[in-house]
Amino acid sequence: MEARRDRTGDADYRVDDAKARQGDPQSVAKSPREFERRFGVPARTVEGWEQGKKVDVAARVLLTVIEKEPEAVERALGIS
Repeated sequence: MEARRDRTGDADYRVDDAKARQGDPQSVAKSPREFERRFGVPARTVEGWEQGKKVDVAARVLLTVIEKEPEAVERALGIS
């Protein structure tokens, strides 16, 4: 993942290559809508993340944790 700076100086994190991510939301849920129902992350955010578009830091962190430890997130959210 490469950080770029936008006009405001904020880092813009984008996934340059799908292989750069070890996980895949599709392995956790069959669709962005199912992902939204399961974890509360908006489907549009998941879709953007899958496409390598900019997502806010909190969403990026949550999606990264979900891709690596979805059960831990479910336990923390009380949805197991």
